[in-house]
Amino acid sequence: MADRFSYVKRGYDPDEVEKYIDTLETVIKSYKDKDAAIKNAIVSAQIAADNIIGDAEREARRVREKATRQLDTVANSIADQKRIVKDFQSDYNKMVGRYVQQFNDSDILQLYSTINELEEQLAQLRNGVTQTASEEEE
Repeated sequence: MADRFSYVKRGYDPDEVEKYIDTLETVIKSYKDKDAAIKNAIVSAQIAADNIIGDAEREARRVREKATRQLDTVANSIADQKRIVKDFQSDYNKMVGRYVQQFNDSDILQLYSTINELEEQLAQLRNGVTQTASEEEE
């Protein structure tokens, strides 16, 4: 590509100037094509990223809901076990109360202590799931 032109009467050689302009037009078209390809690639990447984020958010929501359901199931089971232990203590005390000294209170306290620990752990797990959900929504 020439960047100097021959002098002819009344200015530069028109053929050389035309060739130079054609060359410049080809280079400009090449840059425009590359620019369009880059813009298309950026748009495609953004769409793919949006899809990935959307899928991840849906999956996180599904996992969180499943974890919440499982925690509810465990909480219900603990409550049921607590009721069973309480009912057992009451029934036991009624049946054996006349013959034997009342069921050892320290054993029952130990059971209640274990149940309360399980309830506290469950509450911590619930708080963690809820806090994670809140952070993701922000």
